[in-house]
Order: sequence, then C-alpha cells, then structure tokens
Amino acid sequence: MNIYKTTLLLSYICIASFSAAIVTPALPQIGSFFHITSSSLSWVVSIFLVGYVIGQLIYGPIANRFGSLNALRSGLVINLIGIIICLIGIESSMYMVILAGRFITALGAASGLACTFMLMHDLLNENEYKHAMPYTTLSFTLGIGLAVLMGGLVSEYLNWTDCFWILLIHGVVMVVSTLCFPNKNKKLCELNLLSILKNYGRALMNARLIVFSLVVGLMSSFSYVYSAIAPLYANHYLHQTSSEYGYWNLINMAGMLIGGLLGARIMKFYGPHKLLAAGLIGFIPGCLSFTVNLL
Repeated sequence: MNIYKTTLLLSYICIASFSAAIVTPALPQIGSFFHITSSSLSWVVSIFLVGYVIGQLIYGPIANRFGSLNALRSGLVINLIGIIICLIGIESSMYMVILAGRFITALGAASGLACTFMLMHDLLNENEYKHAMPYTTLSFTLGIGLAVLMGGLVSEYLNWTDCFWILLIHGVVMVVSTLCFPNKNKKLCELNLLSILKNYGRALMNARLIVFSLVVGLMSSFSYVYSAIAPLYANHYLHQTSSEYGYWNLINMAGMLIGGLLGARIMKFYGPHKLLAAGLIGFIPGCLSFTVNLL
C-alpha cells in the first residue's frame, strides 16, 4: 500500500479525539449562548466520552460479522447523523439536543479507533504494519493538537457554531475516503449475543488485559476531564481568549508528540512494562502540580 493510503488509514484513529477536542476552546461561548453553568457545560465533553466508551464495545462484533471496512463506514455515517443533530440543536437553541447529538457522534466516531487497527491488519503486509504502528501515536497527537488550535481560531475569529460545520465537512471527507480501500474477503462470524458475552467474559478473566485497560482508561479519563475543565479555567482565571487557549494547548501537543516518539524508541531497549511504569511515575508530578494550582 502506498504512503498516501497508509497515512489516510492512520487518520481514522484520531476521528473521535478530533470531534471531542475541536469544541473545547468554544466552551465559554457555548455556556454564554445557552446561559448554563460550568457543571452543565462540562457535559458537552462528558456525554461524548460516554458514547465513545460504549462505541468501543460494539464495533468489534460488528466488524467480525460485516467486515472492518463496513463497520468503519457505518460508524462514520452515524457520526455524520450526530453532527447534523448538533446543528439542529444549535439552530433551535436546544442544549439537550446538542448533547444527544454529541452522544450519537461519539458512538459513530468510536469506529475510527476500534476499526483502524483491524483494517491495518487486513490491508497491510507484515512489514508495512510494523512501520505504520509507531505512527499511530503521532496521528492521535496531531489530531488533538490541530483540533484544539483550529477550534480556538474559529471560535474567536468566526463563530463557535462553525466548529460543527467543520466537523460535518471532515466527516463527509472521511466517509468518502473509505472508497480508497478494498473490501477484503475473509471468513465472517455470525452475530451471536451469547458468544459475544462469553468472549467479553474471557477477556475480563485476563488480568494483564484488565491492568492495561485500566491504565489506558485512566489516561483517557484524565485527557477528557482536562479537555472539559481547561478551557473554562483558562478563560475565567487566566483571562485567555479562545485563540490564546488554542496556541497554549500546543504545549500539550508537543509533550505528547515527544513522549510518543521517545517512548517508541525506549521500548525497544527496556520493554513495554518498564516504559509504562516510568510513564505512570512521570504522570504523578503533573497531577500534583494541577492540584496545587487549583487550591
């Protein structure tokens, strides 16, 4: 597979994070528009996270039954439906409709992360797969950083509602782009609820998988909570505009990017367990610094 298609394939990983992050610089404007409190406003991000978590559970069985590419396309269409519902909520000034749209958007966007790794396994040969895997972190990091920067600039110099129009255009492009990839013919499994539950049950008996999932979940939760709180804190206490918050967030992107690239190299010498332990130890001072600043 050529570099263009591989890059396009990797771009699906950050669809959900792009959708979640692009609206965060606009949270103060959204709160003012709907006249809601900060706690109510945080649901713009929180409801997305709920849909994203549920979405991770459903696309594996769907991909096994209908193929990973069809599962991805279905999710991307659901993503578009959710964005359209958000636009309807904006037009009608109904905050609860926007939350419903965000939930549906997350359900659909979750297919990006869930199905991309399966697609990479199906479409790339062993050598291409090994070369592509280190760039998954790069794709994820750039997606978040560019989304926050774009959301900040759009919110300040255009209108916060335009963030959802950008998501709509982005979603359409992502759906159309799936036509670049062939549907691989492979043996598909029947959808069987009992079998699915048994498979999840076996997965829950795997201690190493549980530990890994909890660590990933902790990091993801921290990221999404930060995304919900940081723009409000920056606006109320640091008096930053939306664009200034977008520029400031580039520091986060740089840190994630450097950490991801260094982590891939360090893992070759010390292995994933020591790298993970070092990352968690390094995570603690950051949390403490946030706590001290908020007190």
